[in-house]
Amino acid sequence: MKTYLKKISALVLTVILVLSMCTAALAEGTKPQEGDSKEVTITNVVAGDTVMAYQLVDARYNENGFIGYEWTALAGKGTDPVFVDVTDAGTSTTTKQLNLSDTEVTAIASKITASTQGTTLTLDGTTGKSSEKLGVGTWLILVTGKGAKIYNPMLVSVYYSPTGSGSENGMITDELDADSSWTLKESGAYAKSSEVTIEKTVSDMDVEAGKDTVTYTINGTIPSYSTEYQNAVYTITDTVTNAQIVTNTLQVTVGTAVEGGTGVTAVVTKGAVVNSEFCSLTATETGITLEFKDGYIKELADKTAAERAVTVTYDAKITAGAKNFIPAKNDVTLTYSNNPGQTSDKKDTTYTYSFDLDGQVTKVDEKNGKLKDATFTLYRKYEADENGEKVLSDVFGTCTTGEDGKVTFAGLDAGTYYLKETAAPDGYQLTNKIYDVTIAPKYEGKDTDNNSMLSEYTVTIKAEDEENGMTGTYTVENQTVTNLLDIQNTKLSALPSTGGIGTYLFTIIGVVIMAVAAGIFFVKRRRDAE
Repeated sequence: MKTYLKKISALVLTVILVLSMCTAALAEGTKPQEGDSKEVTITNVVAGDTVMAYQLVDARYNENGFIGYEWTALAGKGTDPVFVDVTDAGTSTTTKQLNLSDTEVTAIASKITASTQGTTLTLDGTTGKSSEKLGVGTWLILVTGKGAKIYNPMLVSVYYSPTGSGSENGMITDELDADSSWTLKESGAYAKSSEVTIEKTVSDMDVEAGKDTVTYTINGTIPSYSTEYQNAVYTITDTVTNAQIVTNTLQVTVGTAVEGGTGVTAVVTKGAVVNSEFCSLTATETGITLEFKDGYIKELADKTAAERAVTVTYDAKITAGAKNFIPAKNDVTLTYSNNPGQTSDKKDTTYTYSFDLDGQVTKVDEKNGKLKDATFTLYRKYEADENGEKVLSDVFGTCTTGEDGKVTFAGLDAGTYYLKETAAPDGYQLTNKIYDVTIAPKYEGKDTDNNSMLSEYTVTIKAEDEENGMTGTYTVENQTVTNLLDIQNTKLSALPSTGGIGTYLFTIIGVVIMAVAAGIFFVKRRRDAE
Protein backbone atom coordinates (compact mmCIF):
# COMPACT_ATOMS: atom_id res chain seq x y z
CA MET A 1 0.00 0.00 0.00
CA LYS A 2 2.89 2.37 0.77
CA THR A 3 4.27 1.76 -2.73
CA TYR A 4 0.86 2.58 -4.15
CA LEU A 5 0.67 5.79 -2.12
CA LYS A 6 4.10 6.81 -3.35
CA LYS A 7 2.91 6.39 -6.92
CA ILE A 8 -0.16 8.52 -6.18
CA SER A 9 2.05 11.11 -4.51
CA ALA A 10 4.39 11.16 -7.48
CA LEU A 11 1.48 11.65 -9.88
CA VAL A 12 -0.43 14.25 -7.95
CA LEU A 13 1.85 16.09 -5.61
CA THR A 14 5.11 16.64 -7.48
CA VAL A 15 5.42 18.74 -10.55
CA ILE A 16 4.23 16.27 -13.18
CA LEU A 17 4.36 18.27 -16.31
CA VAL A 18 1.81 16.42 -18.38
CA LEU A 19 1.65 17.77 -21.90
CA SER A 20 -1.64 19.39 -22.83
CA MET A 21 -3.52 18.42 -25.95
CA CYS A 22 -3.72 22.09 -26.75
CA THR A 23 -0.51 24.02 -27.45
CA ALA A 24 0.19 27.52 -28.55
CA ALA A 25 3.20 27.88 -30.80
CA LEU A 26 5.34 30.97 -30.70
CA ALA A 27 6.03 32.49 -34.07
CA GLU A 28 8.97 31.02 -36.02
CA GLY A 29 12.18 32.65 -34.86
CA THR A 30 10.50 34.49 -32.00
CA LYS A 31 12.49 34.52 -28.77
CA PRO A 32 10.85 33.49 -25.50
CA GLN A 33 10.36 36.70 -23.61
CA GLU A 34 9.34 37.91 -20.20
CA GLY A 35 5.59 38.11 -19.89
CA ASP A 36 4.84 34.88 -21.78
CA SER A 37 1.83 33.18 -20.23
CA LYS A 38 -0.83 30.59 -20.85
CA GLU A 39 -4.09 29.29 -19.44
CA VAL A 40 -3.94 26.08 -17.43
CA THR A 41 -6.63 23.42 -17.10
CA ILE A 42 -7.77 22.06 -13.74
CA THR A 43 -10.63 19.58 -13.79
CA ASN A 44 -12.93 18.18 -11.07
CA VAL A 45 -13.36 21.45 -9.20
CA VAL A 46 -16.89 22.24 -8.02
CA ALA A 47 -18.27 25.49 -9.43
CA GLY A 48 -17.97 28.30 -6.91
CA ASP A 49 -15.04 26.81 -4.98
CA THR A 50 -12.03 29.10 -4.63
CA VAL A 51 -8.98 28.23 -6.76
CA MET A 52 -5.72 30.02 -5.88
CA ALA A 53 -2.38 29.73 -7.70
CA TYR A 54 0.91 30.51 -5.92
CA GLN A 55 4.13 30.65 -7.99
CA LEU A 56 6.96 28.43 -6.75
CA VAL A 57 9.26 28.52 -9.80
CA ASP A 58 9.70 31.53 -12.09
CA ALA A 59 11.40 31.92 -15.48
CA ARG A 60 14.58 33.98 -15.87
CA TYR A 61 15.30 36.17 -18.89
CA ASN A 62 18.03 38.43 -20.20
CA GLU A 63 18.53 40.40 -23.39
CA ASN A 64 18.83 37.14 -25.30
CA GLY A 65 15.55 35.79 -23.94
CA PHE A 66 14.80 32.85 -21.67
CA ILE A 67 17.82 31.51 -19.76
CA GLY A 68 16.41 29.19 -17.07
CA TYR A 69 14.33 28.88 -13.92
CA GLU A 70 14.58 30.05 -10.32
CA TRP A 71 12.69 29.54 -7.07
CA THR A 72 10.37 32.29 -5.87
CA ALA A 73 10.57 33.86 -2.44
CA LEU A 74 7.47 31.87 -1.42
CA ALA A 75 9.25 28.60 -2.16
CA GLY A 76 12.18 29.80 -0.08
CA LYS A 77 14.57 27.22 -1.54
CA GLY A 78 17.48 29.49 -2.35
CA THR A 79 19.23 27.26 -4.88
CA ASP A 80 18.23 26.80 -8.51
CA PRO A 81 15.45 24.31 -9.18
CA VAL A 82 16.54 20.77 -9.96
CA PHE A 83 14.78 18.67 -12.56
CA VAL A 84 14.98 14.91 -12.77
CA ASP A 85 14.09 12.44 -15.50
CA VAL A 86 11.00 10.40 -14.63
CA THR A 87 9.83 7.56 -16.86
CA ASP A 88 6.17 6.61 -16.88
CA ALA A 89 5.96 2.82 -16.48
CA GLY A 90 2.84 2.59 -18.62
CA THR A 91 3.94 4.66 -21.62
CA SER A 92 7.75 4.49 -21.23
CA THR A 93 7.73 8.26 -21.78
CA THR A 94 10.47 10.15 -19.96
CA THR A 95 9.78 13.66 -18.72
CA LYS A 96 11.74 16.12 -16.64
CA GLN A 97 10.03 16.90 -13.37
CA LEU A 98 10.79 19.31 -10.59
CA ASN A 99 12.52 17.53 -7.73
CA LEU A 100 10.17 18.76 -5.00
CA SER A 101 9.05 16.35 -2.27
CA ASP A 102 5.60 16.27 -0.77
CA THR A 103 7.16 17.28 2.55
CA GLU A 104 8.51 20.43 0.92
CA VAL A 105 5.13 21.13 -0.68
CA THR A 106 3.54 20.80 2.76
CA ALA A 107 6.02 23.22 4.28
CA ILE A 108 5.33 25.78 1.55
CA ALA A 109 1.55 25.35 1.70
CA SER A 110 1.48 25.71 5.47
CA LYS A 111 3.04 29.19 5.18
CA ILE A 112 0.24 30.45 2.94
CA THR A 113 -2.27 32.73 4.64
CA ALA A 114 -5.04 35.03 3.50
CA SER A 115 -2.48 37.80 2.98
CA THR A 116 -0.16 35.69 0.78
CA GLN A 117 -0.09 37.05 -2.75
CA GLY A 118 -1.61 34.63 -5.23
CA THR A 119 -3.64 34.51 -8.42
CA THR A 120 -7.32 33.66 -8.29
CA LEU A 121 -8.32 31.36 -11.14
CA THR A 122 -11.82 31.25 -12.60
CA LEU A 123 -12.43 27.90 -14.26
CA ASP A 124 -14.78 27.08 -17.09
CA GLY A 125 -17.42 24.77 -15.65
CA THR A 126 -17.18 22.33 -18.55
CA THR A 127 -13.53 22.28 -19.61
CA GLY A 128 -11.83 23.37 -16.40
CA LYS A 129 -9.72 25.84 -18.37
CA SER A 130 -8.76 28.98 -16.50
CA SER A 131 -9.83 32.41 -17.62
CA GLU A 132 -6.64 33.92 -16.25
CA LYS A 133 -3.22 33.13 -17.71
CA LEU A 134 -0.29 32.03 -15.60
CA GLY A 135 3.26 33.09 -16.33
CA VAL A 136 6.03 30.65 -17.20
CA GLY A 137 7.02 28.57 -14.19
CA THR A 138 5.57 26.15 -11.66
CA TRP A 139 2.52 26.97 -9.58
CA LEU A 140 1.03 25.48 -6.41
CA ILE A 141 -2.75 25.20 -6.72
CA LEU A 142 -4.88 25.23 -3.54
CA VAL A 143 -8.64 24.83 -3.76
CA THR A 144 -10.94 25.72 -0.88
CA GLY A 145 -14.44 24.30 -1.03
CA LYS A 146 -17.46 26.31 -0.01
CA GLY A 147 -19.42 23.11 0.38
CA ALA A 148 -18.50 19.68 1.70
CA LYS A 149 -15.27 19.06 -0.23
CA ILE A 150 -11.57 19.15 0.56
CA TYR A 151 -8.95 19.13 -2.18
CA ASN A 152 -5.41 17.82 -2.25
CA PRO A 153 -2.74 20.32 -3.39
CA MET A 154 -1.76 20.34 -7.07
CA LEU A 155 1.21 21.56 -9.06
CA VAL A 156 0.96 22.85 -12.64
CA SER A 157 3.50 24.40 -14.97
CA VAL A 158 3.71 26.68 -17.97
CA TYR A 159 6.92 25.93 -19.86
CA TYR A 160 8.85 26.18 -23.11
CA SER A 161 9.52 23.26 -25.43
CA PRO A 162 11.49 23.42 -28.72
CA THR A 163 9.24 23.27 -31.79
CA GLY A 164 9.89 20.25 -33.98
CA SER A 165 12.61 18.92 -31.70
CA GLY A 166 10.55 15.96 -30.70
CA SER A 167 11.24 16.85 -27.09
CA GLU A 168 8.21 16.63 -24.87
CA ASN A 169 9.99 17.08 -21.60
CA GLY A 170 8.53 19.27 -18.91
CA MET A 171 11.29 21.77 -18.25
CA ILE A 172 14.09 22.67 -20.66
CA THR A 173 17.36 22.85 -18.76
CA ASP A 174 19.90 22.37 -21.56
CA GLU A 175 21.81 25.20 -23.26
CA LEU A 176 19.34 27.16 -25.35
CA ASP A 177 19.57 28.57 -28.85
CA ALA A 178 17.75 31.89 -28.80
CA ASP A 179 17.18 31.73 -32.54
CA SER A 180 15.26 28.46 -32.34
CA SER A 181 11.50 28.22 -32.60
CA TRP A 182 9.65 27.47 -29.39
CA THR A 183 6.26 26.18 -28.28
CA LEU A 184 4.68 27.39 -25.07
CA LYS A 185 2.96 24.52 -23.28
CA GLU A 186 1.19 23.92 -20.01
CA SER A 187 0.63 20.94 -17.79
CA GLY A 188 -2.89 20.21 -16.63
CA ALA A 189 -4.06 18.96 -13.25
CA TYR A 190 -6.90 16.83 -11.90
CA ALA A 191 -8.24 17.98 -8.57
CA LYS A 192 -8.48 15.01 -6.23
CA SER A 193 -11.21 15.79 -3.72
CA SER A 194 -13.14 14.17 -0.89
CA GLU A 195 -16.54 14.92 0.57
CA VAL A 196 -16.45 16.25 4.13
CA THR A 197 -19.70 15.97 6.05
CA ILE A 198 -20.72 15.51 9.66
CA GLU A 199 -24.24 14.50 10.59
CA LYS A 200 -25.78 14.11 14.04
CA THR A 201 -29.08 12.28 14.60
CA VAL A 202 -31.09 11.43 17.71
CA SER A 203 -33.46 8.50 18.13
CA ASP A 204 -36.27 10.61 19.69
CA MET A 205 -37.07 14.31 19.68
CA ASP A 206 -39.35 14.07 22.74
CA VAL A 207 -39.00 11.85 25.81
CA GLU A 208 -39.76 11.69 29.53
CA ALA A 209 -36.97 13.62 31.24
CA GLY A 210 -35.20 11.81 34.06
CA LYS A 211 -36.42 8.42 32.83
CA ASP A 212 -35.84 7.87 29.12
CA THR A 213 -32.54 7.58 27.27
CA VAL A 214 -31.97 8.47 23.65
CA THR A 215 -29.38 7.17 21.21
CA TYR A 216 -27.15 9.69 19.46
CA THR A 217 -25.43 8.78 16.19
CA ILE A 218 -22.63 10.73 14.49
CA ASN A 219 -21.76 9.94 10.87
CA GLY A 220 -18.80 11.28 8.91
CA THR A 221 -16.15 10.19 6.43
CA ILE A 222 -12.40 10.64 6.82
CA PRO A 223 -11.15 12.38 3.64
CA SER A 224 -8.61 10.78 1.33
CA TYR A 225 -5.64 12.91 2.33
CA SER A 226 -2.49 12.97 0.23
CA THR A 227 0.92 12.83 1.87
CA GLU A 228 1.27 16.63 1.69
CA TYR A 229 -1.12 16.69 4.61
CA GLN A 230 1.48 16.03 7.26
CA ASN A 231 -0.22 15.97 10.66
CA ALA A 232 -3.64 15.66 9.04
CA VAL A 233 -6.45 16.53 11.44
CA TYR A 234 -9.80 14.76 11.79
CA THR A 235 -11.24 15.40 15.26
CA ILE A 236 -14.83 15.02 16.47
CA THR A 237 -15.87 16.98 19.57
CA ASP A 238 -19.32 16.34 21.00
CA THR A 239 -21.00 18.13 23.92
CA VAL A 240 -24.42 17.71 25.55
CA THR A 241 -26.61 20.10 27.54
CA ASN A 242 -29.49 18.90 29.76
CA ALA A 243 -28.40 15.34 29.09
CA GLN A 244 -26.02 12.83 30.64
CA ILE A 245 -23.90 10.54 28.45
CA VAL A 246 -23.92 6.86 29.40
CA THR A 247 -20.23 6.44 28.64
CA ASN A 248 -20.15 2.63 28.69
CA THR A 249 -22.46 2.62 25.63
CA LEU A 250 -20.02 4.59 23.47
CA GLN A 251 -18.86 2.85 20.30
CA VAL A 252 -16.64 4.13 17.49
CA THR A 253 -16.49 2.30 14.16
CA VAL A 254 -14.44 3.07 11.05
CA GLY A 255 -15.23 1.19 7.87
CA THR A 256 -16.09 -2.47 8.36
CA ALA A 257 -15.38 -3.34 11.96
CA VAL A 258 -14.59 -7.02 11.49
CA GLU A 259 -11.52 -9.08 12.25
CA GLY A 260 -8.98 -8.63 9.51
CA GLY A 261 -10.85 -5.63 8.10
CA THR A 262 -9.92 -1.97 8.06
CA GLY A 263 -12.23 -0.96 10.88
CA VAL A 264 -11.66 -0.40 14.57
CA THR A 265 -14.27 -0.53 17.30
CA ALA A 266 -13.57 1.11 20.65
CA VAL A 267 -15.89 0.81 23.65
CA VAL A 268 -15.11 2.79 26.80
CA THR A 269 -16.49 2.98 30.31
CA LYS A 270 -17.30 6.09 32.32
CA GLY A 271 -14.47 8.60 32.24
CA ALA A 272 -12.19 6.23 30.31
CA VAL A 273 -9.43 7.38 28.00
CA VAL A 274 -8.50 5.31 24.96
CA ASN A 275 -5.17 5.90 23.25
CA SER A 276 -4.52 3.44 20.43
CA GLU A 277 -2.73 3.38 17.11
CA PHE A 278 -5.97 4.53 15.50
CA CYS A 279 -7.19 7.35 17.71
CA SER A 280 -7.33 8.95 21.11
CA LEU A 281 -10.76 9.03 22.74
CA THR A 282 -11.94 10.73 25.90
CA ALA A 283 -15.50 10.29 27.19
CA THR A 284 -17.26 11.95 30.13
CA GLU A 285 -20.91 12.42 31.06
CA THR A 286 -20.94 15.81 29.37
CA GLY A 287 -18.97 15.21 26.17
CA ILE A 288 -16.52 13.21 24.08
CA THR A 289 -13.39 14.06 22.11
CA LEU A 290 -12.32 11.66 19.36
CA GLU A 291 -9.06 12.45 17.56
CA PHE A 292 -7.88 10.20 14.76
CA LYS A 293 -4.13 9.93 14.36
CA ASP A 294 -2.24 11.11 11.31
CA GLY A 295 -0.73 7.72 10.55
CA TYR A 296 -4.08 5.98 10.58
CA ILE A 297 -5.65 8.72 8.46
CA LYS A 298 -2.94 8.26 5.83
CA GLU A 299 -3.49 4.49 5.79
CA LEU A 300 -7.04 5.16 4.59
CA ALA A 301 -5.99 7.44 1.72
CA ASP A 302 -6.58 4.86 -1.00
CA LYS A 303 -9.64 3.27 0.60
CA THR A 304 -13.21 3.67 -0.60
CA ALA A 305 -15.57 6.12 1.04
CA ALA A 306 -17.33 3.20 2.74
CA GLU A 307 -14.03 2.06 4.24
CA ARG A 308 -13.32 5.57 5.49
CA ALA A 309 -16.78 6.04 7.01
CA VAL A 310 -16.87 6.95 10.72
CA THR A 311 -19.81 6.10 12.99
CA VAL A 312 -20.04 7.10 16.66
CA THR A 313 -23.01 5.96 18.77
CA TYR A 314 -23.89 6.31 22.44
CA ASP A 315 -26.87 6.62 24.76
CA ALA A 316 -27.69 9.62 26.93
CA LYS A 317 -30.25 10.21 29.64
CA ILE A 318 -32.30 13.40 29.29
CA THR A 319 -32.20 15.37 32.54
CA ALA A 320 -34.75 17.61 34.25
CA GLY A 321 -33.20 20.71 32.71
CA ALA A 322 -35.03 19.90 29.46
CA LYS A 323 -38.33 21.74 29.83
CA ASN A 324 -40.76 22.85 27.14
CA PHE A 325 -38.82 25.17 24.82
CA ILE A 326 -35.55 24.53 26.67
CA PRO A 327 -34.27 21.32 25.01
CA ALA A 328 -31.59 18.77 25.67
CA LYS A 329 -29.05 20.01 23.13
CA ASN A 330 -26.28 18.03 21.49
CA ASP A 331 -23.57 19.82 19.50
CA VAL A 332 -21.00 18.02 17.37
CA THR A 333 -18.02 19.81 15.80
CA LEU A 334 -15.73 18.25 13.22
CA THR A 335 -12.31 19.88 12.92
CA TYR A 336 -10.48 18.74 9.80
CA SER A 337 -7.57 19.69 7.54
CA ASN A 338 -8.87 21.62 4.53
CA ASN A 339 -5.42 22.53 3.16
CA PRO A 340 -1.94 21.58 4.39
CA GLY A 341 -1.37 23.41 7.66
CA GLN A 342 -4.94 24.75 7.75
CA THR A 343 -8.11 23.47 9.42
CA SER A 344 -11.78 24.19 9.19
CA ASP A 345 -14.87 23.28 11.24
CA LYS A 346 -18.24 21.77 10.39
CA LYS A 347 -21.05 21.53 12.93
CA ASP A 348 -24.38 19.82 13.47
CA THR A 349 -26.89 19.95 16.33
CA THR A 350 -29.82 17.89 17.59
CA TYR A 351 -32.56 18.80 20.05
CA THR A 352 -34.69 16.65 22.36
CA TYR A 353 -37.65 17.99 24.33
CA SER A 354 -39.84 17.16 27.32
CA PHE A 355 -42.89 19.04 28.56
CA ASP A 356 -44.47 20.27 31.80
CA LEU A 357 -48.08 20.31 32.98
CA ASP A 358 -48.01 23.40 35.18
CA GLY A 359 -51.06 25.62 35.53
CA GLN A 360 -53.34 24.08 32.92
CA VAL A 361 -55.34 22.25 35.65
CA THR A 362 -56.44 23.84 38.91
CA LYS A 363 -58.19 22.33 41.96
CA VAL A 364 -61.06 24.50 43.34
CA ASP A 365 -63.88 24.26 45.88
CA GLU A 366 -67.58 24.71 45.16
CA LYS A 367 -67.08 28.49 45.21
CA ASN A 368 -64.12 28.25 42.80
CA GLY A 369 -61.62 29.09 45.51
CA LYS A 370 -58.17 27.53 45.14
CA LEU A 371 -57.94 24.26 47.02
CA LYS A 372 -54.74 22.78 48.45
CA ASP A 373 -53.83 19.28 49.63
CA ALA A 374 -55.60 17.45 46.79
CA THR A 375 -53.49 14.56 45.48
CA PHE A 376 -53.52 13.65 41.79
CA THR A 377 -51.92 10.67 40.09
CA LEU A 378 -50.87 10.67 36.45
CA TYR A 379 -50.96 7.33 34.63
CA ARG A 380 -49.47 6.26 31.31
CA LYS A 381 -52.05 3.56 30.57
CA TYR A 382 -55.85 3.27 30.75
CA GLU A 383 -56.92 0.06 29.11
CA ALA A 384 -58.90 -3.13 29.57
CA ASP A 385 -57.56 -5.83 31.88
CA GLU A 386 -58.03 -9.60 31.51
CA ASN A 387 -61.66 -9.22 32.65
CA GLY A 388 -62.42 -6.55 30.08
CA GLU A 389 -62.60 -3.78 32.70
CA LYS A 390 -60.73 -0.55 31.94
CA VAL A 391 -58.16 0.16 34.61
CA LEU A 392 -55.46 2.77 35.14
CA SER A 393 -51.87 1.56 35.37
CA ASP A 394 -48.19 2.47 34.88
CA VAL A 395 -47.93 5.48 37.19
CA PHE A 396 -45.89 8.44 35.93
CA GLY A 397 -46.07 10.23 39.26
CA THR A 398 -48.20 12.01 41.85
CA CYS A 399 -48.56 15.61 42.95
CA THR A 400 -50.32 17.44 45.78
CA THR A 401 -51.78 20.88 45.16
CA GLY A 402 -50.47 23.89 47.02
CA GLU A 403 -52.09 27.20 47.93
CA ASP A 404 -52.53 28.07 44.25
CA GLY A 405 -54.39 24.80 43.55
CA LYS A 406 -52.17 24.01 40.54
CA VAL A 407 -51.69 20.45 39.35
CA THR A 408 -48.05 20.12 38.24
CA PHE A 409 -46.07 17.35 36.54
CA ALA A 410 -42.64 17.87 34.92
CA GLY A 411 -40.71 16.01 32.23
CA LEU A 412 -43.58 14.59 30.17
CA ASP A 413 -43.18 12.90 26.82
CA ALA A 414 -45.43 13.76 23.90
CA GLY A 415 -48.59 11.63 23.82
CA THR A 416 -51.56 10.97 26.12
CA TYR A 417 -51.58 10.54 29.89
CA TYR A 418 -54.51 9.97 32.29
CA LEU A 419 -55.13 12.19 35.32
CA LYS A 420 -57.20 11.19 38.38
CA GLU A 421 -57.67 12.62 41.84
CA THR A 422 -56.58 9.92 44.26
CA ALA A 423 -56.88 11.75 47.61
CA ALA A 424 -59.20 14.64 48.47
CA PRO A 425 -58.44 17.35 51.02
CA ASP A 426 -59.87 16.79 54.50
CA GLY A 427 -63.60 17.53 54.57
CA TYR A 428 -64.05 17.24 50.78
CA GLN A 429 -65.53 14.55 48.63
CA LEU A 430 -63.20 12.77 46.14
CA THR A 431 -63.85 13.34 42.44
CA ASN A 432 -64.21 10.20 40.37
CA LYS A 433 -63.59 11.57 36.88
CA ILE A 434 -60.63 10.54 34.76
CA TYR A 435 -59.11 13.16 32.46
CA ASP A 436 -57.12 12.62 29.26
CA VAL A 437 -54.04 14.88 29.01
CA THR A 438 -52.59 14.96 25.48
CA ILE A 439 -49.36 16.76 24.49
CA ALA A 440 -48.76 17.27 20.75
CA PRO A 441 -45.55 19.02 19.56
CA LYS A 442 -44.68 20.42 16.13
CA TYR A 443 -41.06 20.42 14.98
CA GLU A 444 -41.27 22.96 12.19
CA GLY A 445 -38.77 25.45 13.60
CA LYS A 446 -35.20 25.76 12.28
CA ASP A 447 -32.00 26.94 13.91
CA THR A 448 -29.34 28.92 12.04
CA ASP A 449 -27.90 25.69 10.60
CA ASN A 450 -31.33 24.48 9.42
CA ASN A 451 -31.69 21.83 12.13
CA SER A 452 -35.26 21.01 13.21
CA MET A 453 -36.49 22.58 16.44
CA LEU A 454 -39.74 22.79 18.42
CA SER A 455 -41.99 25.48 16.95
CA GLU A 456 -45.09 24.92 19.11
CA TYR A 457 -46.91 22.39 21.24
CA THR A 458 -50.50 21.96 22.42
CA VAL A 459 -51.94 20.57 25.65
CA THR A 460 -55.50 19.20 25.44
CA ILE A 461 -57.40 18.15 28.58
CA LYS A 462 -60.83 16.47 28.59
CA ALA A 463 -62.89 14.20 30.81
CA GLU A 464 -63.24 10.65 29.51
CA ASP A 465 -66.97 11.10 28.92
CA GLU A 466 -66.47 14.31 26.91
CA GLU A 467 -66.11 14.44 23.15
CA ASN A 468 -64.01 17.60 23.16
CA GLY A 469 -61.83 19.20 25.76
CA MET A 470 -59.94 22.43 26.27
CA THR A 471 -56.70 23.07 24.36
CA GLY A 472 -53.85 25.42 25.05
CA THR A 473 -51.31 26.24 22.32
CA TYR A 474 -47.82 27.44 23.22
CA THR A 475 -45.29 28.90 20.78
CA VAL A 476 -41.74 30.23 20.94
CA GLU A 477 -43.19 33.74 20.84
CA ASN A 478 -45.98 33.10 23.39
CA GLN A 479 -45.19 30.51 26.05
CA THR A 480 -47.70 31.83 28.62
CA VAL A 481 -49.68 29.03 30.27
CA THR A 482 -53.39 29.68 30.90
CA ASN A 483 -55.82 27.65 33.01
CA LEU A 484 -57.78 25.15 30.91
CA LEU A 485 -59.70 23.17 33.53
CA ASP A 486 -61.02 23.65 37.08
CA ILE A 487 -61.65 20.41 38.96
CA GLN A 488 -64.21 21.15 41.66
CA ASN A 489 -64.57 19.43 45.05
CA THR A 490 -67.64 19.53 47.29
CA LYS A 491 -67.52 19.79 51.09
CA LEU A 492 -68.81 16.72 52.91
CA SER A 493 -70.74 18.96 55.38
CA ALA A 494 -73.03 20.02 52.56
CA LEU A 495 -74.47 16.49 52.36
CA PRO A 496 -77.11 14.91 54.71
CA SER A 497 -75.31 13.22 57.61
CA THR A 498 -76.25 10.07 59.55
CA GLY A 499 -78.49 10.99 62.57
CA GLY A 500 -79.09 14.49 61.28
CA ILE A 501 -82.40 16.31 60.86
CA GLY A 502 -83.10 14.52 57.60
CA THR A 503 -83.10 11.13 59.36
CA TYR A 504 -85.26 12.35 62.25
CA LEU A 505 -87.82 13.73 59.86
CA PHE A 506 -88.17 10.43 58.03
CA THR A 507 -88.47 8.59 61.38
CA ILE A 508 -91.24 10.90 62.67
CA ILE A 509 -93.20 10.63 59.46
CA GLY A 510 -92.91 6.84 59.58
CA VAL A 511 -94.11 6.66 63.20
CA VAL A 512 -97.09 8.93 62.46
CA ILE A 513 -98.12 6.84 59.47
CA MET A 514 -97.88 3.66 61.52
CA ALA A 515 -99.90 5.18 64.38
CA VAL A 516 -102.62 6.38 62.02
CA ALA A 517 -102.79 2.95 60.40
CA ALA A 518 -103.04 1.25 63.79
CA GLY A 519 -105.79 3.66 64.90
CA ILE A 520 -107.82 2.98 61.77
CA PHE A 521 -107.40 -0.76 62.30
CA PHE A 522 -108.70 -0.73 65.90
CA VAL A 523 -111.61 1.61 65.11
CA LYS A 524 -112.68 -0.64 62.21
CA ARG A 525 -112.38 -3.74 64.39
CA ARG A 526 -114.62 -2.24 67.11
CA ARG A 527 -117.27 -1.31 64.61
CA ASP A 528 -117.25 -4.76 63.14
CA ALA A 529 -117.70 -6.24 66.63
CA GLU A 530 -120.74 -4.09 67.39
